[in-house]
Amino acid sequence: MSFASPPNAGLIFDEWRKSRGVSGGERRPEDVLCVNPISGTAGGAAVPEANPGTLVPSTNMTTAQLQPGAVGAHCENGLLILDGEIPPLGPFVLPGNNYHVYDYALFWGAIQRDAKHRLAAWQR
Repeated sequence: MSFASPPNAGLIFDEWRKSRGVSGGERRPEDVLCVNPISGTAGGAAVPEANPGTLVPSTNMTTAQLQPGAVGAHCENGLLILDGEIPPLGPFVLPGNNYHVYDYALFWGAIQRDAKHRLAAWQR
């Protein structure tokens, strides 16, 4: 749930609250867990320079380049709030400054780094 500032997650949280959690209990926004994909920590923050790469597509969406250090993020009220200069990723930013469609592209390098670390740990 990546959002630019100012975030407006009302549409998401309003619908989410109408459903029940895994245990059948009420869903509450204060129970949402945010893990920063750059730092790998719950509730974490990371400056743009710590992001190993945002995958930025070409205008015609046929190729992409990895742009390091463009987008940072911090957790706020269960949401991942984007920091820095968000490169043009495409026309699909959702209402409320919602960048969920681009979650993987925004943190491509960090997700790749994490996967490599997890694989190396598993192989040990």
